[in-house]
Amino acid sequence: MSTDLAFIRQALTPKLIRRVMTTFDKAMTIVVSACWTAALLVVLLAVYSTHGALVAKRDSEKLLAIEPALPQVTREQPSKKDLDPIVDQIKKRFPDFNIEQDRDQRLNIRNNDPSLFRQWLVLVSYVDTMSPGLRWSLNEFCVGQQCPGNSLMSAQLTAEMIGFAAPEAAK
Repeated sequence: MSTDLAFIRQALTPKLIRRVMTTFDKAMTIVVSACWTAALLVVLLAVYSTHGALVAKRDSEKLLAIEPALPQVTREQPSKKDLDPIVDQIKKRFPDFNIEQDRDQRLNIRNNDPSLFRQWLVLVSYVDTMSPGLRWSLNEFCVGQQCPGNSLMSAQLTAEMIGFAAPEAAK
């Protein structure tokens, strides 16, 4: 037991305690320095990221400021009054064809004479090009025995009026 007390007395000598404290101070200095370095790196990274975000926002605002305001395209179904002059003009130009306008403002073009096939194709394409304010959609295009009714050639077109409105205000 006396050896234990001697060992403890030797371990608690002021010289050894001073050495232990010096070593502990050096270790703590290294740990604290590493923590401060890591904190400084995190702060620098946050400042760099914030700066990058601010530059990107400023650049996007510049691009939005110089972007031109484009007009809005408007689409609406034409009325019977809008389509009547066009239908009358088509009927005068192509009298050999059965041209009808139904109540849904669709244009039906039919014929039973196979010798007029090329003229029928010309008529269908003419409808599309004769009225620049209208956009025509082909709903039905049929040639031969499978056509509805007694027609050998049948096409159904739907018109849509295209217009332009003032551009929307920037959001």
